[in-house]
Amino acid sequence: MPFSLQTAFYLPKYSPFKAVLDHKLSELREAGIVDMFVRREMDKVAKRVKDKNVKVEQETLTLNSLTVAFILSAICLAIALSVFMCEILFSKK
Repeated sequence: MPFSLQTAFYLPKYSPFKAVLDHKLSELREAGIVDMFVRREMDKVAKRVKDKNVKVEQETLTLNSLTVAFILSAICLAIALSVFMCEILFSKK
């Protein structure tokens, strides 16, 4: 393979499963299973790219496409400010 692929599982700190998963992951890498899956997926991508019938349409990102994100940000900001104001008003003793 022309590049190195890292495999990992997220586990909590001091997990009792870390040693077992490290061992199994190293077995999978040594057996070539990880490389086989990477190669298989890379072949699928290469075939799709070579296929002339597949048209990839790229849409330019504009402010109109981000309207929902801006509205949600404004709503969340309003909620956060109202909670903060309530906290200030009701915490005075």
